[in-house]
Amino acid sequence: ENCIMIEELAAKDLELAIANTSLEAHKDEKLDLESRLNELEDRVQELEGENAFIMDMEHQLNDFNISLFEAQENNSRVEDAFTLTVSEIRTDFENKQKIWSIQEEELQNTISALRTEKSKIERELQSKLQESRELVVSLGAELDVATKNIDSLTLQH
Repeated sequence: ENCIMIEELAAKDLELAIANTSLEAHKDEKLDLESRLNELEDRVQELEGENAFIMDMEHQLNDFNISLFEAQENNSRVEDAFTLTVSEIRTDFENKQKIWSIQEEELQNTISALRTEKSKIERELQSKLQESRELVVSLGAELDVATKNIDSLTLQH
């Protein structure tokens, strides 16, 4: 009976040794798992930091997009105003061009009328000069005749 008990005790001792070994293995495994858990918690904190950075960048990007949109709207308004101003300037220039064209045509007509009048006056002047020359020649001839008559009368007296 003692032998059986010793055997039982030896079996229990063996079971206890196996359990102890298993417990030590579990403790090592627990330490490994705790170490791994700590590493994962560190990684989670890193990822949370990266996530916060990404969220901050998204916020900055959103602010930039809002600023860009506002700038594009302002640019669009400036372009519209510029286009309107250019259109007004173009219309004003075209209107002035029409006025200048009309004035140029009127000036051309006036110049043409003045040239015609000048030509008419030059013809009349030439005609009057010719009449004056003929009159001078005629008066010269009459003066010669009168001078001869006076000379002849003077000689007779």
